Parts: sequence; C-alpha cells; structure tokens
Amino acid sequence: MKAYQPKNLRELEEVLRNSALNAEILAGGTDFIIAERRSGRQPEELIYVGGVAEMKEWKAAENGMFIGACCTMSQIEQSPVLAGPFAAVAEAAAGVGSVQIRNRGTIGGNIAHASPAADLAAPLMCFDSEAVVLRGGELARIPVERLITGSEKTLLKKKDVILGFWLPACPENTVSHYYKLGSRRQVSISRFGVAIALRLEEETAVQARIAIGAIGEKALRMRGMERALTGRKPDRETGRLLGRMLEEHIRGTSGRRYKAWASAGVMEDALAVFR
Repeated sequence: MKAYQPKNLRELEEVLRNSALNAEILAGGTDFIIAERRSGRQPEELIYVGGVAEMKEWKAAENGMFIGACCTMSQIEQSPVLAGPFAAVAEAAAGVGSVQIRNRGTIGGNIAHASPAADLAAPLMCFDSEAVVLRGGELARIPVERLITGSEKTLLKKKDVILGFWLPACPENTVSHYYKLGSRRQVSISRFGVAIALRLEEETAVQARIAIGAIGEKALRMRGMERALTGRKPDRETGRLLGRMLEEHIRGTSGRRYKAWASAGVMEDALAVFR
C-alpha cells in the first residue's frame, strides 16, 4: 500500500493529481480503522491529510469563522472562540465518543462520513455553514445542508477533500445550544441531536434556527419548528408545542415510534438552557 502525507495545500494538490482515483483519504482515521477491520480490505493508496497545515487552521473574522477540517473534537470542545454564539458546535464536539476518539476524530471526518447520528451535522446546518471543498484543483463551497444527502452519502466525489467549514457571523444577541440524548450519559451514539440558535430580545426569540440529527437518514433543518418558535419565549409551553411538531414529523417519516413518544421531553429539555 502506498501512503502519502502532504504537509500543506500545495503538496496535497500534487498528491491528488498523481494518486489513483480510488485512493482513500483520511484524517483522524477513527471511522476508517473500523471500516477496514470489518471489510478486511486495504486500499492500494492512502492519503493522510491530518498534517496539512491549512486544514488545521482557525480563522475568525467580523463576517464569520473558518474551522479547518482537521481540527479535532477536543480542540473544538475546548476552543474559547466557540464560547459565544457558536457554543452549540463546541457542545456537540464535547459529546462525541470517548476522550480518545475526540483527541483523534476531526470535524471534517464527522461530516464526510455522514452518519445519520453525526453530532456536528446539526449545529453546522443550524448556522448555515458551508464546506470548503478542494475539487480538481479548485475550491468549491457547498452548504452542509446540501452536502449530506443521506446515510453515509454526500455530494463529495472521488478525491474531493473538505478543507474546512465557513460559519457566517451570527446576529447580535444570538445564543445557541446542542442537546444530545443517547442510550447512556457518556460514549453514546445520538438518539436525538438538537441544535438550536436563538436571537433573543427581552427573553423572546425574534429569530430561531433549529436542526435535528438522528431522526432520519441525515440531519435536517426544521423550518416549520423555527417559524413556530419565532415570537415566543423558549418556555415549557413552547417546548411542548415543538415536541408535538417533532412527533408528527417522526411519525410521518419513520417507524421509530419510541422517538415520537420522546419528542415532547426532548424539546422541553433542549429549550431549558435558554430559560
């Protein structure tokens, strides 16, 4: 097996030009190792992008923020830059797997693998984030909401590489939260992953964004729930209203009745942090 370890964007572009079409690309490798052991097959060529300097960068600006695709969950969890309006991203990263997984797993891999329970998908969608993708030597920006098309399915082509994610700046007075419900408190796969970003004025949501993961083949923006929350306080009554809407959605799209029954409690709990 041939292995490549580019150190910067220029080297990465050169490797991609000269490597085989079916070359495997990995960063943290947490998903790759499991898949390889299950299949018993090794790729002919492996491109490790975890050393590409530009993919480990953070760039904060007045109009938004760039998070490199090779930033690990631990780095995202502990970042002071994400302590403000983008807190839901850090909270989602904090709930991924074990400490060992968070130390290796990357935000780019979490999205590229496109598990229905991927924790970072919902908050990135909630913030209208775009994936910055290197494709054929050119840069493409694809909204994360469009990039993930289904369970372990994306718009990524062979030898496409996610370089990072662009998060547009949030309006003033925006607060966010990520609520995860799993089968246990720690090291758990999401049964619900609720990302909420609210712009609050006098305890009332004047703008609301909601995305929910693990209720279907991919995380979804819940725009009907966003409209229902706008103009209301994030109290228990609103939580019950959103819970009924989520229950109706799950019953109409999935056979997971236990998730429908849990919806009211999930949305009440997800909004509790804003009260």
